[in-house]
Amino acid sequence: MISVNQDTCIKCGACEGVCPSGAIAVKETVTYCDTCESEPKCADVCPNGALTVGDIIISDDADPVVRLNFNPSKCDQCGECISACPKSIMKLGDEEGELPLGGYCVMCQQCVDICPVDAIGMPGIKEPASREVNIEGAVYIEDCVGCGTCVSECPVEAITLSGYGEPITIDEDTCIKCGICSQTCPWNAVYISENIPTKRGKTINTFTLNN
Repeated sequence: MISVNQDTCIKCGACEGVCPSGAIAVKETVTYCDTCESEPKCADVCPNGALTVGDIIISDDADPVVRLNFNPSKCDQCGECISACPKSIMKLGDEEGELPLGGYCVMCQQCVDICPVDAIGMPGIKEPASREVNIEGAVYIEDCVGCGTCVSECPVEAITLSGYGEPITIDEDTCIKCGICSQTCPWNAVYISENIPTKRGKTINTFTLNN
């Protein structure tokens, strides 16, 4: 099974985008199929044998890990697996060309490989990265990469970036400690009022233009 360190995750969504079965979703927290800690409830309740449990060898020096196998020809979209899923990650496919079911982990490891901060791992094989930060003061900056994302988000223009790639500076006399920069920072480099940042959700809006 995979494991996600919610504290080090930067909510970039790369894992969600690469997962072939829709078994991981990034919102305020990361929701993902952990195969019910190697005893998948969805496979137990499937009346047609569309979901079955298999083993895969990830590493020569580790025990096999559980993955879910799905046979779409046996799935009648009864929804029993969705009701049984404790993570509420499973869903029925309702668009043309989609598989009839999504949300089950096949242990392809694509999410592990793509995570830019190694927040996703597999217990006993590759542990998710952890990070210890000793936050000092009301405004604390560590390992800023100078991307500039937070600069335009600051409502009082307290953040200065001398050049891309250079760390930001925050004028503490101007800063109102709202925490928007901390929530916006893609790299968890800014801490306000000694708080671990909760990332703001990212939504993509669509619109049409009238000619």
